[in-house]
Amino acid sequence: MSADEGRAALVLTGGGARAAYQVGVLAAVRELRGKRPGNPFPILCGTSAGAINAVALAVHAGDFGRAVRHIERVWRCLTPDTSLIVRSDRARHAPYGLAGGLPGAASCNIVVHPDGTEEVLPAMFSTTIEAGDLYVHRMAGGGGFGDPLTREPDAVADDVRNDKVSEAVALDAYGVVIGTDVLVDGEATTTVRNERRKA
Repeated sequence: MSADEGRAALVLTGGGARAAYQVGVLAAVRELRGKRPGNPFPILCGTSAGAINAVALAVHAGDFGRAVRHIERVWRCLTPDTSLIVRSDRARHAPYGLAGGLPGAASCNIVVHPDGTEEVLPAMFSTTIEAGDLYVHRMAGGGGFGDPLTREPDAVADDVRNDKVSEAVALDAYGVVIGTDVLVDGEATTTVRNERRKA
């Protein structure tokens, strides 16, 4: 039995529209896999626009879910005078929380120009972007339900590993201290939460 037998290869074809469709399919695969670690495609191959997606997957080869989320969020314009029309929401008013839950993060639309300057755009807009411009859309985060200090620390750590919240937000919003290897520091977390409850 050869070392490569039984391995799944992912071949991503070229074409701008097809590359966009690929992201949707990869997102579906991510949802079907759930929280299973690793990458289901140890062999990656791509052509033209498909190669861009393949490289993005390879950059985070050890975490398929994280790789797909990065592809979803960031697309760089490759042609001049490209029309960009976006209809999003929750940029001004963050999603509200319930039963003591905190509001979620607001959404935002940013175009990063080749010189590094950033242009923040409203929730709904129509504009023209140029070759080299990077469009970044950050979706609004859902509002919380219940006291964030009662959320299971391991669930918060899962969110950190999945790029849903940062270590700083884990501490500021949930009172969870993340230690080495993105694991919960139980003793420090208990101390922080107890101090906040007394305040």
